[in-house]
This record gives sequence, C-alpha cells and structure tokens, in this order.
Amino acid sequence: MALDPIGWSRNDRLGGKRANSLVGVGEGGYNQRTSIAAGSCRDPTPDGACLRIANARSDGMVPNIKLSNRAKRRPLLSLAAVLFVWFCNASSPAVEITSVVDFQIVAQLTGTDTMNQTGVVGVGGTDLGHMVNHNGKTYFLFGDTCTGELPADGGFWRSSAMSYTTDTNPADGIHFDGWITNSSGQAREVIYSGRTSPITEIPTGAISVGNRIYAWYMAVDSWNPWTASYGGLAHWQEGDSMFTVVDSFAFPGNGNFGMVAASARTDPAGAGDDHVYVWGTPAGRLGGVKLARVLPGQITNHDAYQYYGGMAGNQPTWITDEFAAPYVVAPMVGEMSVMYNEAAQAWTMLYLSAERYAIEMRYAQTPWGPWSSPLTVAHGSEYTQLYGSYMNPLYVENDGETIYFTMSQWDPYDVFLVKARLVYPGATLTSATTGYWSNSVTWGSGGFTPTQNTRAVVGNHIVTVTTNANAYTLTMNGANGRLTIGPNNTLTVGDHVAVHAGLVYVQGALNAKSFEIDGGAIRLDTSGSLTAADVKVLGGILDTGTRAITVNHALTRNKMDYTIDGAAFAVQGRDVLTEAHITLGGGTLTVASNTTAPGGPADPVGYWAFDEVAGGQTPNAGTAGPAHNGVLIGNARLAGPGDEGAAGDLGKIGGALHFDGAGDFVRAGDLDTGGTFSVAFWCRWDGGAAPTGWPRIVDKKPPGQWDTPNGWAVNLAQDADRQIQVLAGNGSVLFANNVVDSWAAGGWHHVTVVFDDGTASVFADGDPNPKANGTVTPFGQNDFELKFGYGDNFYWDGLLDEMYLFDRALTGTEAAWLHQAGVAGAYPIVPIQDPTTHYTVIADTTLHLDTNLPATLGNVTLQSGVRLNVTGAPSVGFRNVSGGNGSSLSGVVSVLDTLTPGDGVGAMNVVGMLTMGVGSVYEWELGSESADRVGVAGALALYAGGWTLKPIDSGATSAEGDLVLFTYGSLVGNSLGSYTIDTSAVGDWVFADGGPWLFNDTLNRRILLRGVESLRPRIPGDANDDGRVDDQDAKTLAAHWGQSGTWTQGDFDGNGVIGPTDASILAANWGFVADQESQSSGETTAVPEPGTLAMLLAAALMMLVRRR
Repeated sequence: MALDPIGWSRNDRLGGKRANSLVGVGEGGYNQRTSIAAGSCRDPTPDGACLRIANARSDGMVPNIKLSNRAKRRPLLSLAAVLFVWFCNASSPAVEITSVVDFQIVAQLTGTDTMNQTGVVGVGGTDLGHMVNHNGKTYFLFGDTCTGELPADGGFWRSSAMSYTTDTNPADGIHFDGWITNSSGQAREVIYSGRTSPITEIPTGAISVGNRIYAWYMAVDSWNPWTASYGGLAHWQEGDSMFTVVDSFAFPGNGNFGMVAASARTDPAGAGDDHVYVWGTPAGRLGGVKLARVLPGQITNHDAYQYYGGMAGNQPTWITDEFAAPYVVAPMVGEMSVMYNEAAQAWTMLYLSAERYAIEMRYAQTPWGPWSSPLTVAHGSEYTQLYGSYMNPLYVENDGETIYFTMSQWDPYDVFLVKARLVYPGATLTSATTGYWSNSVTWGSGGFTPTQNTRAVVGNHIVTVTTNANAYTLTMNGANGRLTIGPNNTLTVGDHVAVHAGLVYVQGALNAKSFEIDGGAIRLDTSGSLTAADVKVLGGILDTGTRAITVNHALTRNKMDYTIDGAAFAVQGRDVLTEAHITLGGGTLTVASNTTAPGGPADPVGYWAFDEVAGGQTPNAGTAGPAHNGVLIGNARLAGPGDEGAAGDLGKIGGALHFDGAGDFVRAGDLDTGGTFSVAFWCRWDGGAAPTGWPRIVDKKPPGQWDTPNGWAVNLAQDADRQIQVLAGNGSVLFANNVVDSWAAGGWHHVTVVFDDGTASVFADGDPNPKANGTVTPFGQNDFELKFGYGDNFYWDGLLDEMYLFDRALTGTEAAWLHQAGVAGAYPIVPIQDPTTHYTVIADTTLHLDTNLPATLGNVTLQSGVRLNVTGAPSVGFRNVSGGNGSSLSGVVSVLDTLTPGDGVGAMNVVGMLTMGVGSVYEWELGSESADRVGVAGALALYAGGWTLKPIDSGATSAEGDLVLFTYGSLVGNSLGSYTIDTSAVGDWVFADGGPWLFNDTLNRRILLRGVESLRPRIPGDANDDGRVDDQDAKTLAAHWGQSGTWTQGDFDGNGVIGPTDASILAANWGFVADQESQSSGETTAVPEPGTLAMLLAAALMMLVRRR
C-alpha cells in the first residue's frame, strides 16, 4: 500500500505553443510570455540565490522555477502586472463545477506487460505516481515497489522509486524515458532515512524549487491501524542517485501533515504571493485537511511553516501552531493532489474518500477555501480498490477542462493514467464528451451529436434533440431544466437515465437500459415511446400519454404517480408499484407477479441469476440494482453445450456461469452489508479430485491479506473432499466438515453461509440445521470488491448459479427453501399483492395481471362512464372500489374493504363476477331521485363470512317501493350471506318492525332493501305515518283499544298496549300536519277537548261495531 503525492500546479495547453500560466515560486508575478521579477530578494535560498520565473518555452513546456543571483527590480512593472491580474480576476469570477464526468482509463503506466515494460527495471507492481515538473522533464514518484505483480508476490521491495519523461502528450499514455536506477539497472529506492522503526517511507507530495525537487514523505509505523512516526522532507537534483533526507525536518506523527499536496500560487488572485502552499492530512484516510504555507527559501525549516488560522474579515490569518489550525476540508479525506485549474478558474482538489469509496473532487477560489461539496470522479464499484489521484497542470486539455491524472488500483497493484472532464456552464461540447448547456441549445442538426460514450447533463437548461443520437448516461437535475426529444427522433441512452428534477418530454423515442425517477417528470406525447429494461420510481411522475412503454423490471419504494393514457405499460419485478398512484387513461397496464413466495427470503440486496449476459455483464436483480451488475472477467461465460458435466444440465434454475479455473471470475463492486448478512449459491465443482488449493466461490477481501479486519470469503478447503472454509475478520476461520459427500464426484450443491455479528453458520443441500457454526471475529463494513469465482489467486473451476446476498441473517428454513427451489428448477410464483396502490381510471383501460394466481390490489376509482377491464389473474381483490355513474369493471372482482358505486348516487356495472369479501362494506346511497345500484352481469357472491350494508341518506325524499341494491346474473348459493345493516348514516329513517332487511328477488334477480317505512321522524299520534294526526289515526286507535299492538295499531307510548295514554298522545297532537307549507297556510285543526275526543272515540267504536 502507498500514498498519494502531487506535483506543483500549472496549466499548459496540451502540445501547444505557449504556456497558459506559469507556475513558480518566488517574488515575481507572471504573465504568459514574459518573466516578471519584483521587489528585493527577501527570501534567498541557501546558496544566496533569488527566485524568478523564466520565459515560456516555445515547445509548450513550462520551465521549472529557476534561481538567479541578480534579482531584477521592476516595481512599476510588477505593480502593473498585479493590477492587470486583479482586474482580469475581478471581471472573470470562478465558475461552478457541476460535475466531473467521462472518466476513463487511458493507459496502464506500470507493470510487466504494459506500454512502459517496467518489469525490465524490476517494477512489477507499484502505486501512487505523483508528478512534479522539473527542468523540462516530468518526474513520477512511486510508493512501495516490488518485482512481483502483486504485493503478495514479493521480490525486490523498495519503499519508493522514480521515473522521468519528456512526453507532453498524455492522450495515448505517458512513455517513460528512464528511471533512477542502481548499478544493476533496477529502479532503486530513492528515499531512505536509514530507518530502523518505520516499516516504509512513502513519498506523498513534491514541488520543484530552483534546481531541486523537494519531496515530503510519510514514515509509516503500521498499516493496521495506519499510523506514522513523522512526516519527513528530502531533496534531489539532477545527478543525484537518491534523495537527501533533511534530518532536521519533521512534521509530528500525530499531526495533520503525514500526507501532503503542495503548490505555488498560480491563480490570478495570488500574484505577488511567493509562498509554497502545503495541504495536509494525517496518516490514513480518516482525517480532514489543514493548510500550511512557507517561503521557498525556508522550505526545509519546519519552524518557518505557517498554518491557516481562519478568516479575519475577508483576509486569512496565519498561526504557528499546527494543532490549533482549523480544517479547510472536514474529514474524511485520503491521499490527495491540488492544482489551480485555469479553465474552471478554481483551485481543484482530488482525493480518495474511504467513506464513499470514490475518488472525489472539490473546488475553491482560494487555497484556503471555502471548498465545495464533493463531486464523484470515479467509484470503486466500477474501478475496484482504487486510490491515489495525482494531477499535473502539464497534462490537461482545453486549459484544464479535461484533466489527466494518475490513479492506482490494489489489484492489479499498478498505476494508471486516467482522464476526466469538468462540467460547467460554457464548457465545450465535443463528441464523446459530456454535454452541458448554459442556456438553450439544439442537440443535433449539425451541432453536437453525442456518441455511446457521452454523458449528458441537463441542469436548469433547455435542450432539444432534433436528430437521432446516442448517449451513455442522461441526468436531469435542474428544477427548470427541460429535455425535449422531437418528433421522429430517437435518443438512445446506452446505460442509465436519472431524472431528479425538471421535465423529459418525449415526442419521439427515448430508449435506455434503466430509468430512475425520484423527482421531476417523464411525459410522453401522443407520438412518443419509451423502452427500458429496468425502471425504479422513487418519486415524481411517469406520464405515458397515449403511448407504449415496455419495462421488464420495476422497483418502486415510495409514493409516486404514473399517468397512463392509452399506453401499453408492462412492469415486472419485486415490490411492483408499491404505494403508487396510477392514472389509467387508456391502453393496457401489465403487472407481473413477484417471484418470492411465502417462506422464501425476501429483499436480497444482490441476486445474480446467472441466466443472461449482455455487454459483458450479468444483471443484479437485488435491491442494490444495476450498479452492482456482475462484470465478467477472463473467460467467464454462460454455460453452454459441453458444460453439462455429470449432472447433465447447464444450471439449476435457468442458466449458470462457467469458470475454467484459470483467470475467470465476476466483479460486482463494493456491495457492503456490514457484519450481519447471508450469502447463498448453487455450485458445481468440475475440478475432479479433491481441491489442491483453496478454490474461492465468493470473496470480499483484499488479495493476499487473510487477516484483514473486515474481509470475508467462502471457498472449498484445500485437500479436503467434503469441507467448506469460511474466512472472517482478522483471519478467523470456520471449517464446515462433511458439507457434501464428495466435491470430487461433481454434481450440484447448495450452500448458505450466515454471518451474524461474531458467529458464522453453514447450511447445505436443504438441511435446515447448520453443518457447522462457530465464533468468528466480528467485522463491519469494508470497501473491498465483491467477487465470484476468485480470491487470493485461487479460482473456481466449474459452474455457479443463483447467487444471493442478503443484509440479514437467514434462517435454516429460508436456506432450505432456496435449495428446494433449485431442486424444483423454478421459484414458486406468488400472487400479485399490492394493497397500497391507487388506480384512477379516466378512460377505458385494460389492467392485465400476468399471473395465474389470485391478485390483491389497492383502491380503484372509476370516473363516470369509463370501463376497466381486469384480465390475466383468475381473480383480483381491490381494497376499495369507487365507481362513477355508468362506470364498469370487467373481470372476476372482489371487494375487500369498501364498495362505493356512483361517485355520489348512480349505478356501476361489473361485467363478470363480484364478491363482497369478508368484512367488506357496501356504502349504498339513496338520493332525491335515484339510488346506487350495482349491476353484476355474472355471478354475485355474498358469502357467509360476513359483509355490511351501510345505507347513506343523500337528500332522499321518499323510500317508496323496493330499494334495489344489486342486480345479478346469478347468486352464488342463492344466499345473501351473513350480513349486517349499519343504519348510522340515515338520520331519522323509519323502519318497519324488525327492519330493515334484505330480500332476494329471485324472479327478477335482484337484491332488495326492505323494511324502510319512512324517511321522516314519526309524529306522535300518526298511526298510519301519513304526516297528519287526524280522524284516520283515531279510528285506528279505537279499533285496537285495549289490545296489544304496535305503533301502526295506536301504541304511541311503546308499552305494547293501546290505551288511555295513547289516546292522550293523539289528542295532544290532533291536527298536526308535517307539511310546513300547509301549516303556514292555516290548514290546521284545533285540538279537541277531552270530551270531544271521548265522543270521537265512541263514534269510531260504534262505526266499527256496525261494520261488523
């Protein structure tokens, strides 16, 4: 392992005729062609010389800082230059770097079989490669160096090495001219302090001053934990065989300058500032950045260093106590480089973030900041075990719009030249680079035509595609941004479309491998189309217009909206449309079933079926998504004819991957799960005899480091025909004996390994009891690459299938379920169960459920007059069904919670079968002129499990005649089921004795509500409920005098007997008319005297006697 250094900063036009800026250390200012020296020699170097900047060279190389014993005094010229620079800087403020894109490897600089053939000088493996430009050459300082290809291979080991070049064109890599070598022609160790304590001394940063290169180095005491005893300084000049260590210089080992980056002021605002600026971090990658400065003549004097102490107003302050200095960048920052970028007019810092496992960039207008938020340059999921990122102002294009820098990877242990492009408003649009638009621009029509390598970034800008075009990725991240794909035009995105904000409006065609929407919207015009392999909707709107969308896998986690107008929209996968609100405006929505059956483990973060390979990758269908697709290395491939082996098949479920045991494996990036997780897989060993090595099945640890604290791996045990070996933290090992009868016999076996915070268990071949379990050293997250079929130079020979990674501990039952699925050759299909999605139907639409099992969905709301055809599933249960007047559902439908027809009061139809589920409620409304009604063309099922009718008064004025609830084609079991009538929402409705109740009108095939006698409150004394207390009521009371009876017989007090009290009640309300209009017109009758009432009753009784 080693660290990152840096060269001093400056920007030169690549292969150009002039230097865009001169970077040097001294008292002078600068311009692009003429050297400027100003002031007296306040800071002479040890040999008494003063510093000046030499003239720019005509070959495009910027010379180093030269020393002169005659400092020219040109105060007026210096002042003019400073004022000119100040004016230019004031009128050209720094721009915002929005992203760093188009990262790619240009060339591998070190290694035996590479462009520089470094094995010839004994450099098989090395790292770092920070650069310093000195006297017309660029020098590369490397860290720990060995003759072997990997550190584990060993060989001639050196803590440092240095090469040099005059190559100024990095476009095809950097060709080395030579190395600093020993007498045998091997690259020698160039920094050596005569160490006894440090295990290595790694160069971390360098700068050219006069005839010398000064290099800071880190004296490493330990890699685990990563500590240093001190930070040292050494110098070198041409003719020296190695650096001379400055014995009197040391940054404290517990301080913040174990690793450094250094630069002179090359920004316009720094004209006249002679200091060398030194950014520092502690040993390791967990600390923050502090800033120091020193005059070049005092660079070897540790006491002369000043440390940034914060701002006083708009000016920086400088202190002498490193430990009192604040951070300029907060932790966690690893090895870094810093340079001023003239194109962006900003200081830029590259470093490794161990926290995010990525090389990141920050930018600032001054060396002390404030520094921006990080921008991702390259991620370890794509470039595994990456570190070190060293810029050189000589190696840029377009004044720094494209930067070249060195980057290391632990495996292979080598240094690469890479490049990336800075994106900012006004950046050049060129083919195979990133498009970034500052205003509105047309993409195509003779303008910028992207290629497959293009990453298009659309912020708050307007972009129109007017020609067929390709891109690699497309990102929408501005709320006011808009990308329009014109009619008859196609934009093909080879990888991923991310919509975080703004609008993508598709009039033509938009095709991509995957889409992610977490804000903003994608809308399709009537002529637009969208095609994708994967869609992840975390928010925002997907509005399909009237067009077709084809999606093979859909994952949604949070609430979002789909609008589908006449579209053919198919979605498949796990958690399909969870918590979605889908507006169906026509066409067809197809939803496929999940594949995780009850009893099976759900939510794998990684699931590699190994059934398909496209573009050298096999997809990850787990929740971590396509970012962790498996990348096939070597001859890894899908199993094909000839790979059947003794098992006679090419996979347990679908296909499988074949590994030949000689360099084949799969990379899946840094997919971490912490210390509690499970990995499960099918494996077939085709290596014949019992393993002679340790064939690796799954690996997430650094090569050659068996005792790393956080790594883990699973492999067969060496020379053991029945064992599995599990590697855990700090090299702890669990052996599972007798896992299988014999690996040598071939055949498929299923293995699940569970890590549970300090314990490990191994399950095999369907046995729910572990073959082995034991204590291992607990470990947490790590930034190592997940690999299948390889680790520590041990390769798998055979087939692998159905690879799972879960971020929890599986049970033995779940492990057995995975095994049984493989035995069956397929995963059991489960019902579509999505009770949280709300479908709003605004036009005739088909909802196709691609399953042969009953489905459960959320709410469906149908606008008036529209129809939803539900097809595919044998039945579908909606939680709530609400239909506008004249709406219809077609299919075999169940209501699980609430049925609300009519959208108010009205009728809806079911073309098929309708079931009122157990516990469901039919909210039936009676209005002034009509009532709800559900017409079922097929069978109506009112099961005995219990359902509820809830009548609702919606302005009803009459309840005369039969109240129809349902019409049906047939009634299942000819039964009304076990029902309850909830009358809480009908006010003062009057029900007959024992009412209300339901009646099955079999003749007319209707379900009726009966027992509703009145919609008004009863008037005491009104026996016939006609709204008047009159002689008809008196006759009724007289006819039942002395008898038992109810209200309609004259029992107004409710005691069950008609008598004097009832007569008094009738008398008290004599002549009352419920019709208020009639009362107000005087149509009332005076209440009779008791004697009159008695005579009335007597007359009524006499009339009754006569009739008899």
